[in-house]
Amino acid sequence: MNEISTINRNDIVNSAIIESELSDLKQHADKMIRGFENFNNYSSNRAIWELVQNACDLTTNCEVILDYRNKGFSFTHNGKPFTTKSFISLIKQVSGKYGEESEIPEVGKYGTGFLTTHTFGRKFRISSILEADKTFFEIKDFLIDRSPKEWKALSDNIRTQKDNVYSLIKEGSILINPEIKTTFTFLPESKQELDYIIESSKDLEDYIPIVLTINDRLKKVNIILDETETLFELISKEKVVNDKGVNLYKTIISKDGTNKVLYSIIENNAEIEVILPINESLELFQFPERVARLFLYYPLIGSEDFGLNFVINCNQFLPTEPRDGIHLKSNKDQVKEQEEENQRIIEKASQLIFNFREKD
Repeated sequence: MNEISTINRNDIVNSAIIESELSDLKQHADKMIRGFENFNNYSSNRAIWELVQNACDLTTNCEVILDYRNKGFSFTHNGKPFTTKSFISLIKQVSGKYGEESEIPEVGKYGTGFLTTHTFGRKFRISSILEADKTFFEIKDFLIDRSPKEWKALSDNIRTQKDNVYSLIKEGSILINPEIKTTFTFLPESKQELDYIIESSKDLEDYIPIVLTINDRLKKVNIILDETETLFELISKEKVVNDKGVNLYKTIISKDGTNKVLYSIIENNAEIEVILPINESLELFQFPERVARLFLYYPLIGSEDFGLNFVINCNQFLPTEPRDGIHLKSNKDQVKEQEEENQRIIEKASQLIFNFREKD
């Protein structure tokens, strides 16, 4: 009886809570470390589009800035502020955007996608707004540090950063009618991270007009590179009247005031859009070798050798986890249904192209 009376139930409960939290943190840390181990040159190219995708998931009138000054990289967007859920989810690196509570459908398929941005640096700062209970809290140079290579130290960082969110809510500055803007500033510390940043800046001028054409949420992209600013802006996208029965569209993209024209054909139910290799003078051209041929709103980096001189965008593509292509042919039962769906889409897109060429 005396032994039972000496049991401290609160100590046992507290110990269980700590063990449970440590287990959760270890899972998050291990997941990050595994992701970091899989980085390659594709990762840094994909990272840019992961950032753009996240931004476009937060507004239907998206404007972004890609800033490469001072051998670093920062990304700014005008999407809606963080919530406590989305901010802590980012810290834990789990999929925690706005889900069913958002009026804007999300494109993102994987919570792990944001990990690729760590090719630019395992440390980054966030300046933004946290909105809770109709109150705007200032997020100013909030440090996310994922530099530890061992799970215990990384878990400690995750816990500290979560606590910093709670401190921000308790003690942080409250803003009235703030400018809604979010900036991620990456802090590269190794030559490899600096090389990844340089790699990510390549091909942007080829990709951005295509992405602006197929993604109606994205309106402006400003690139700051070597003290030079280049502004891309969607001017118009209009159907071209024709007697061939083809859903042909003409898109005008401005690059620093100079217009570029892209032509595309869109399937009747808008599932598939094919960017045609036809310029403003209605002459054929060859897409650059380094440009992906398959898009899921954004390029599937790795599909450059798909064997087509067309760009196919489909909002129903089922991509591989690295988003370097789509499941098409394998001996894996796990992805058989995805392969069949992707094959159906490719056949449909091919027929769309064939019909256009036949009527041309």
